[in-house]
Amino acid sequence: MAMLWLLLLLLVAGSVVAGGESGTSKVSWVSFDEGLDAVKRGGGRSSSSNKLLVVVISKPWCSACATLDRVFAESADVQQLSEQFVMSRLASEEATGKIFQLDGKYYPRMLFVDHHGDILQDLQNFAAPSHSAYTYSSEAEVAETMRRALDLVSARRRGGEL
Repeated sequence: MAMLWLLLLLLVAGSVVAGGESGTSKVSWVSFDEGLDAVKRGGGRSSSSNKLLVVVISKPWCSACATLDRVFAESADVQQLSEQFVMSRLASEEATGKIFQLDGKYYPRMLFVDHHGDILQDLQNFAAPSHSAYTYSSEAEVAETMRRALDLVSARRRGGEL
């Protein structure tokens, strides 16, 4: 009996350690409302404080959403890039209104929002099918679009748009 308890304890401890490694995200997530407020406030400040809001819309039962969650939890590159943005998660039930339904109701979706509250529709995943242009499934896809977003912000700053 003692051996069974020891085995159970080792299995539980191993699960906690493994989950702690991959399940801990270094991304600072805020609610959508907090994020939108932050980027709107930043829009009126110096160019160094202007950030875009990244909104990740998902469902808890969605396996593709879990894959995207792992990208944010495990990718050092994506975590470092996320520091340049205000990061927000939004449950699909909260993503109501036409603004969130750009090209359908699929999950997960990752959208970039500027300080006016507008979704930047050009920031799409070019590797995704055209009917689901805002879905992401890999570190490379997420990081590439985040870099394009940073380039766009830099170009807008140089042009005096931000």
